[in-house]
Amino acid sequence: MDTQDRDVWYVVVNGQEETTSADKVKIPSNSDVADFRNAVHVKNSAILPGIVPLQLRVYANKAAFDRKDKPLGACDRIVEQLGKVDEMYVVVPSHDLVAVSDHLIIQDTLKNVVANYVRDVMREAKRHKSGTSRSVDGELAIRVLERNNSFVALKDKDGSVAIWGELEQEKVTAFSSESLLVEFLTPFLAAILKDFGIVFVNSENNPWLRQHVDAKSSTVCKPDGFATHAGMYRRNGNLRFGKMEPKLLDCMMIIEVKLSITDDSFGQVISYIQFVQDKLIEDDCRFCSDAATPVLLFDRQVFWLISSYRGGPVRVQTMKWIQPGSKEVLANFVQSEIPIWIRLLNDACAKHGVSVVEGESFLGSGAFSRVFKVKSPNHAEPLALKILPNKSRGRVPSLHSERQRLEDAAKSHVAVTPVGDCKILLGGLARSLLLTPVGTPISRSELKHVQVLRSIFVALCQLHQAHCEHGDPRVENLIRHERKLLWVDFMSSSLASSPPLDQELIKGDIECLVRSVLILSHDSAIPQTVQPLVDQYINDPTAERAQALADGVHAVGQ
Repeated sequence: MDTQDRDVWYVVVNGQEETTSADKVKIPSNSDVADFRNAVHVKNSAILPGIVPLQLRVYANKAAFDRKDKPLGACDRIVEQLGKVDEMYVVVPSHDLVAVSDHLIIQDTLKNVVANYVRDVMREAKRHKSGTSRSVDGELAIRVLERNNSFVALKDKDGSVAIWGELEQEKVTAFSSESLLVEFLTPFLAAILKDFGIVFVNSENNPWLRQHVDAKSSTVCKPDGFATHAGMYRRNGNLRFGKMEPKLLDCMMIIEVKLSITDDSFGQVISYIQFVQDKLIEDDCRFCSDAATPVLLFDRQVFWLISSYRGGPVRVQTMKWIQPGSKEVLANFVQSEIPIWIRLLNDACAKHGVSVVEGESFLGSGAFSRVFKVKSPNHAEPLALKILPNKSRGRVPSLHSERQRLEDAAKSHVAVTPVGDCKILLGGLARSLLLTPVGTPISRSELKHVQVLRSIFVALCQLHQAHCEHGDPRVENLIRHERKLLWVDFMSSSLASSPPLDQELIKGDIECLVRSVLILSHDSAIPQTVQPLVDQYINDPTAERAQALADGVHAVGQ
């Protein structure tokens, strides 16, 4: 087989069909579209901010693009010598075409090809009862990937640097435990990850990946580690030791270590990929239900770079540590697989001039947003950094509008306060806003105390008396800071109206809070003993009416 390098010509096209001048990349003659895409991305990284190779759609030529043919698949071979007059078309979707709920990556070339095929040959596809395990036939999965030319042993890159040399390799080969291998590799891996704003977290003693939602502790897996943003994991005592935040499973790369990789090793990490996908589906993750979970699997001699989609592996690249080019290959893999939320958080921190509180930064998710605790050199107390993607399924409110509503609510003294202006992230993919103060959530156990309930209902009353609507005043949208209750997340609030506040808005707010406290669905009837108190409050929203309503709700909850 001819493996000589050759030039492949191309032009880059954006969402408005504006094209660059023709250019070329040199790739091996047996390369596939995924290899070509990676090469184009590396050469054009300066004009592709926030874009990863999987977002690039490749067409055979201009005619195929104009006909709206289906893009070439990642595993398709580039079989013909392409000249400058008939260059390939590389399409970069404009930001208006990107949907954050689909993790900002157009995955047409992956969806129904290798991922589905591999899943079909997995030994177990159904959920198991608690206490049992689910396994995957790694050997069979490898054969499927090989048949699709998606299992590749990479060759040396002449003139490029290896991760380590012969002397280090002799030392590594003598290791008799995985923990020694992890300890040796950590500084090498950390140095590569640092360039992309990512950290390596050791989790070998911290089970965190459940096989299914009702799993008992014995069925919770503990991958050896993972790579993520410093603000996206929960540390366990020591820095860089801990667990992945369960609500951020779309924001990591799993790292697994073996003394020697076997077919079972591969089956194990495929299971991890499946578990992550299952958890995202069960949580109804609106941010990234089709997670592309990357995996770094390595032993004393070699590392495997595993790309996945929708719970199945779609491509594996293997290379030895001492091969020339291994350092570049690993860095390129990390760069191409960085989850979009890591990019967003990195960009938000840079734009606002703040840093995360490592290992304890994630504060929670709203209906559309995620919030992180950050430090600013201009503020003694920590701030909350809220990030809101510009597109998701259904209606997405504006973060700029929420900032205006929070400023209107400031006079009530029962709402968090915006700090500075909103920032545009990654060229318009999302926006971010700083808020103060950072508080602690109200626990459900506190609701059994009538005085706490009174304080909650009075806090909503204070908002209404300031002629402000919250829009979604559930208990989850309330925090406590220095013994004071404050409302957060005004994304569902209407624009400020002239006083007095419309009774329909008051009605929507107070009924939402009652249902939240009593854990009733939005279409459930309010208890008959409470409804008259609700009506009285709507007609006369005073602190006295709010306290009386709180007492009535407390009586029902007993």
